[in-house]
Amino acid sequence: MVKKVFSAVLIEKKRVAEDTYLLKFNSSISISPKPGQFFLVSREVNRTFLKRPISIHYYYADHRHFKLLIRPKGKGTKDIINVKFGEKLEFVGPLGNGFPLVKNKKVALIAGGIGYAPFAFLLRELKNHGNDIDVYYGEKDKKYLVEYWRINGVKYNIFTDNGSFGKKGNPIEYFLQGNYHRIYLCGPEIMYKSYKENFPELLNISYASFERRMACGIGACKGCSIMVNGQFKYVCKDGPVFRMDDVEIL
Repeated sequence: MVKKVFSAVLIEKKRVAEDTYLLKFNSSISISPKPGQFFLVSREVNRTFLKRPISIHYYYADHRHFKLLIRPKGKGTKDIINVKFGEKLEFVGPLGNGFPLVKNKKVALIAGGIGYAPFAFLLRELKNHGNDIDVYYGEKDKKYLVEYWRINGVKYNIFTDNGSFGKKGNPIEYFLQGNYHRIYLCGPEIMYKSYKENFPELLNISYASFERRMACGIGACKGCSIMVNGQFKYVCKDGPVFRMDDVEIL
């Protein structure tokens, strides 16, 4: 697999929720990502040893502009959100597979926390394909909710752990099976485990994006292994999106 390495210039940055930042870039080359794919990203100044995997939040049809939604956890992602206007970051990708799209169907998206990050791009593509969409989006507190209101014609169900906005609880507690043709999930694995326990009959139509520590982006370092159908696969190369009934969640 040939990795595409390119630079992109920061042209917009804003804080959109508590500890959450939206960054817009102009790429030096033409790119054509799919919803659910990701980049490996590093700052050329003060570079950390390993690039950080970050999902593509939004992508523009000009094949040049894209957005990342980042809630920094460690040194690498904190360094990335400190990028200055006009500064270049180095990117590898787009990498991995994406969410399989459907046309003219009823679908649901379930997001937990910063797991909402890849869904803006996915929502646009699903809308463009004529789908009827329900979103179940949960956060710890209303101050962490990000940009869920931006896409029209989508039914949003919002939840917070402390009840500060929407219903008190999490998306899995309130999820309605609703005769969906396909269900997309992104969030912590504890959410996936709860989903598998509560909705085993839906696993064959459900696709989730998984997160692991990554280094190479092509499965060579074997650092992001995951058990799929009894075999070791790699989130960076074979994922990050897998069908839920194929994945073993401990």
